[in-house]
Parts: sequence; structure tokens; C-alpha cells
Amino acid sequence: MKPATLVFLGLAALLPVGLIPRMAASAPDRHPDQTVTDPGGSKEDPRLAGPNGGRVVRTVSPHLEFFVRDDRRVRITFLDDNGGVIAPGNQSLTLVGGDRANPTRLNFVPDGDSLLSDRPLPEGDGVPVILEIVPGPGAPKVRERLKVDLSLCPGCKLPEYACVCGH
Repeated sequence: MKPATLVFLGLAALLPVGLIPRMAASAPDRHPDQTVTDPGGSKEDPRLAGPNGGRVVRTVSPHLEFFVRDDRRVRITFLDDNGGVIAPGNQSLTLVGGDRANPTRLNFVPDGDSLLSDRPLPEGDGVPVILEIVPGPGAPKVRERLKVDLSLCPGCKLPEYACVCGH
């Protein structure tokens, strides 16, 4: 064999070995409320817990926080790119969830710097919901599917629907 071929094969054999320690070392030590990989997505989606401890939805602009209050009513808070609360604009939202044979439809009304559902979520700890968001007039509708699991995550102590520890 030619010397250049031997050098190439030698380097190719060592390449994966050299990458493994670098990849392991690049995984940051995370505090539960710092950025994590979105378990529902296929790519890195850095996120933080919302200001109320809810799930941050980044598929729309401005971003929004989906938060379920103790009375099971849903609060939607709009966020800027830095996670700061901003006043709602002319977005419209509806939520459909619960039993497919008898779904519950929630509409949202202004409530200070956020929107609040007109009714509570259906009973249960694992309620499937579809949040329909129209970011503005003429904008296409965005659908965000969530399973609203209200049990607490043992890692980050947030409700499972808003978990940021990626367990």
C-alpha cells in the first residue's frame, strides 16, 4: 500500500475515537431550569421554563407560555425572544381537548398581560389538547399538540407538560 493510503486509513480509524471524548465533554451540566433538548422534537430546542412555570411554545412569534392554573383554566402569556412578558397583540387562540367523542373547546379572553381560557380544562391528569394559534390577521394557523399531564416531574418539580429537565 502507498504511504498516503496508510496515513489516511490510520487517521480514519482514530477519528471516531477522538470525537467520542469531545462529544461527551461538550454535554453541559444543567440545572433543571436551564436549556434542554426538547423531548418532543428531533433537533435541539433550547428552552427555559416560562415565567409562571409553564411550557414555552416557540413555534409562533411572539413565543407564548402555556400554563394551567390551579382552577384548571389555561393562561397564555406572550414572551419576547429573551423570555420577557409582552402584552398580547391581535392573536387569536382556541383549545380543543379531552375526549375525542365529546371534546371540550376553550376560547381565550384578555386578562391583564395575558389571555385566560373561558372555562377549565376537562378532568384528568393526561388530557390531550390541540392549541390553535393564529398569530395575526391573514397569518396561517399554527397547531400545537400537547398532553397536559399535571403530575409533578420528580426532576424539575414542574408539571410534566412543562418539564424542562428532559428525563
